[in-house]
Amino acid sequence: MLLTCISSGSNANCYFLTNDTGEILILEAGSKIEKLMMNKNFSSFKKIVGCLITHQHKDHSKYVEEYELAGIKVLGYMNLQPLKKYRLGSYNIIPFNVEHDVKNYGYIIQDINNDKLFVYATDFCKLPQIEHIANWLIECNYCQELWDENLMNDKPNYGYLGRVSESHMSMENLRDYFASLKTRPDKIILCHLSQNGNADKNKMISTMSEFSQFVDIATKNKSWEIK
Repeated sequence: MLLTCISSGSNANCYFLTNDTGEILILEAGSKIEKLMMNKNFSSFKKIVGCLITHQHKDHSKYVEEYELAGIKVLGYMNLQPLKKYRLGSYNIIPFNVEHDVKNYGYIIQDINNDKLFVYATDFCKLPQIEHIANWLIECNYCQELWDENLMNDKPNYGYLGRVSESHMSMENLRDYFASLKTRPDKIILCHLSQNGNADKNKMISTMSEFSQFVDIATKNKSWEIK
């Protein structure tokens, strides 16, 4: 599979997975369809098997209606049951609950032609213990040290900072999560980084490299092989 980032962050989130037969599974509907079509890895609408969204916030769901009007099947927190297996094209999908300030799902995804499992989870402060996952696209929103510094600014945004700490994943908590797992992943792609001075990309990569030989940041139009 090939994972492609269309957009990641508080303004818009959208990715797609493309398997060896060209089937595209879209993750999130936070970007306009035109943005997907402009990406070099987009092939055809006929190849899109569906779209998964995690929760209702607009940076993840703003263009659901547009996708549906284009004939794309959209599934997510509103019409799936946690821990039940679903199928879109050649992709097996299992949703699971994560803790956020609204109902929110993460997803275990598998191409039926590949025995490696892929997890996508974002916008959460807690997630269940999930073992034996080779590839992760996972939120690492902020560094606690930077969050503390911003709280001490002359004019701190208490509402924003408070919500971040209560509903998003810090680098420190993500480090503790992976440290608690018995298995080590092949790839960790960090997504949905804070765009308000709370994230240190280099520090995040360095910290999470303790748990995987490959760590990267989800950035616009970047792609990764998921094996």
